[in-house]
Amino acid sequence: MNHSNWLVVDWLCEKFPKAGKSVKSSEQAFDLLNCSADPELIRVWKEQEESAVMGRNVHPESMDIYNIKIQKGSELP
Repeated sequence: MNHSNWLVVDWLCEKFPKAGKSVKSSEQAFDLLNCSADPELIRVWKEQEESAVMGRNVHPESMDIYNIKIQKGSELP
C-alpha cells in the first residue's frame, strides 16, 4: 500500500469510535419517532419499502419513495 492509503486507514480508525456513538443516538431518535407514529402508517411504509426493494432492478423509479417531497419554504403540519 502506498502512503495515501495508510492516511485513509488512519482517518477511518480515528472516526470509527465517533460513528459508533452516533449509531446509538440515531437508534434512540428512531425508536422515539417509531413509538409516536401511527401503526397503520408504519405498516404502509413497510409495504412501500418492500415493494421498492423488490422492484428496484426492473423499475428503478420504485426507489423514488426515498426522495423527500417537501417544498422549500413550506411548513410542516
